[in-house]
Amino acid sequence: MRTLAAAVPALALLLLALVAAPAAAQRVERRGVGAPSIDERLDALLSGPYELVTRDTTLGAGETSGGSVLVLGATLTVEGVVAGDLVAVQGNVFLRPTARVLGDVVNVGGGLYRSEAATIQGILIDRPEAPYRVVREGDVLYIEPAPVRQAFDLDGLGGWHAPQYDRVNGLSVGWGATYLPSWLPGFEPRLHGEVIYRSERGAWDGGADFSLGREGTTLTLGARQATLTNEGWIRDPVRNSLSYLFAGRDYRDYYGARQLFVELRRRSRGALTWDARLRAQIEDAEPLRADDPWALILDSVRPNLPADEGRIASLLAVGAGEWAGEFSAGEAGLELELAGAAAGGDFSFGRFHAWTEWAIAALANHGLEIRAHFRGPLPGTDALPRQRWSFVGGSGTLPAAGIAAFRGDRLVFVETTYIIPLGPRFAVPVLGEPDLELIHAAGKAWPEGGRSELEQNVGVRLRLSVLSARLVTDPGDALDEVEFDLGLSLPRTRRRPWEPRRRAARPEGGPGRGGRLRRSGFDTRGGTR
Repeated sequence: MRTLAAAVPALALLLLALVAAPAAAQRVERRGVGAPSIDERLDALLSGPYELVTRDTTLGAGETSGGSVLVLGATLTVEGVVAGDLVAVQGNVFLRPTARVLGDVVNVGGGLYRSEAATIQGILIDRPEAPYRVVREGDVLYIEPAPVRQAFDLDGLGGWHAPQYDRVNGLSVGWGATYLPSWLPGFEPRLHGEVIYRSERGAWDGGADFSLGREGTTLTLGARQATLTNEGWIRDPVRNSLSYLFAGRDYRDYYGARQLFVELRRRSRGALTWDARLRAQIEDAEPLRADDPWALILDSVRPNLPADEGRIASLLAVGAGEWAGEFSAGEAGLELELAGAAAGGDFSFGRFHAWTEWAIAALANHGLEIRAHFRGPLPGTDALPRQRWSFVGGSGTLPAAGIAAFRGDRLVFVETTYIIPLGPRFAVPVLGEPDLELIHAAGKAWPEGGRSELEQNVGVRLRLSVLSARLVTDPGDALDEVEFDLGLSLPRTRRRPWEPRRRAARPEGGPGRGGRLRRSGFDTRGGTR
């Protein structure tokens, strides 16, 4: 037993050595000119032996480090003894009651959380506001002064948002900016505001929110007047705007809302990038009427689904994540909303919205894409207010059916696309190499008491860099329910979303949005703008 007891600290130290790699295993350098006193301390530490911690680590009670410790962008919990200096840059250090540091403790641009019982034999330098950061470039970690935080940060290009165009609002033009105060050391306060003009209604939307962020966690309080939609998952704003401008086809319904909310958000980036939100919200909805703003081709105006007037006081929980592996990449998410009579709420219900999108390597150089969306009431809820409905039908879901042919508070939609690159043999001058895509879609939206049998579409699409041709039919009525269209495609990369460039583009985070994986377009505020 005595031998086993003696082996436990040794095994713990071995584990610490594996996690807190020695300096020789990874090179650390300082570059740039920052505060002279901090630069001198960093240079002194880097010139001698030290243990490097780059991932969350615990130095347990009864354990002792081999010397000085340098923490870069990670969290170190100290319960034992640090036999030298302890320096942290853009990290977090927790000194428990049993912690003992034989040298100095220096916190630069991070958080230091010290128990009063912890012992520091040297001096304590706590500079959480110091503008330093850690940058990884290949096998080298650089410690450098962070860019100076600007007082104001404008949205988009000069503060202007990308314009949008639809049958309810006409042209929507917005401007926004963020004020970044620096009076809360260790936090990132932000005050953001925006205004949006809706030409067809002659109305103004806008809002403001104040947030406090720290280490991937953000608390936000906000209020806004907005025009919302639940169909952002069908088409992104740019494609939907172009579709209405040139073809008079709007693939969204809209409603107006005044919202007051408080939200707690936690984000993490890595091999798995995830985003979790908890939001308390009061929403007063109003119906909006479809009009006939100018379009190049406009046969008739499709009515806009009227929202049920009244207040929704609810609690929303949203979790979403992205992942990129060697042969696949995907994202998935789940949103839950519980509404009741609190704060004057007029509706009581529970609902869910789940979605996923995956791109997977298939035979040879082929690819497979899967997109799925599910909406509906939670058990105990019979029906949802119409501002929580969505639809299926039209391009983006079931092309052989009309736009919004199936509408309701319950929705199922699954689309599978098999992609066959045709290669240089079939290349078209200027337009490049085409892809042949085989499409199968099944889905339906229906209200309480409606028929839930799924509708199906099958089709084929030939896609070039900016052009596409598609033929889709309903297999249950293959001759009468046929849709053929020629269209423009937004330029896209031909790289698969799971390939290395996707990860290398953002070495400090998770997989970026690349390849052909589309954006789900979820929004915790009851819809997508």
